Amino acid sequence: MDPAAVFGSRRLKGKMLAVLQAARSEHGEGEVSGPVMKASELRTALAESLGEEVPSKELFPLMQIADPDSEGVITLPRFLEVVKMRRIQAETERRQRQLLAAYMALGGNTDKDASVKSDTLMQIVSDFVGAGASKEAMQAVVKHKMKSVQEIIAMGGALDSDEEEEIRDTSKLEFEQLEVFGRALKEWGSSRRETGTAEDDIDEDGVSAAILR
Repeated sequence: MDPAAVFGSRRLKGKMLAVLQAARSEHGEGEVSGPVMKASELRTALAESLGEEVPSKELFPLMQIADPDSEGVITLPRFLEVVKMRRIQAETERRQRQLLAAYMALGGNTDKDASVKSDTLMQIVSDFVGAGASKEAMQAVVKHKMKSVQEIIAMGGALDSDEEEEIRDTSKLEFEQLEVFGRALKEWGSSRRETGTAEDDIDEDGVSAAILR
């Protein structure tokens, strides 16, 4: 349901608003300006706007944004801000779940501390969107690894030939590197769509969608 409409249906008005204003006056507080809804209704209003319940542990930080001064009411702009933020959070959580599922499918574990073989990944992605995309994504992984090395060198560290070879080795990937691969694949798809040269559509899940397809 449209968040603005949800807010409108819960907006304080008439006697309820008058009671609130009177209570604020008794406590030496100024009148609320603009339309407001009760802060206690945030969870229900979010569920109606998003179509899903917000877990209790994630509600508190959202409440702090919606009602930062603990006034017990929420304005429309703040409610819309919280809805937008929660949508971003939910999408991030969904992508993380899907990426973890892809990682597990490649032989990873729930602790995310195992390296997975990249040959299966490369084959699946090549079949899904082409060898060019998979190679570019893997190059992004190498650049990511090299960036970490450059930071070490900048701090006075050094690498021997074996360590350099290990950095360039992409036969196995850690969970973080799989994330880099996925982001690079997404960026590749986005750039192709912008130039009108995309033959296959890559959604925001990138590598996850390819592996779990």
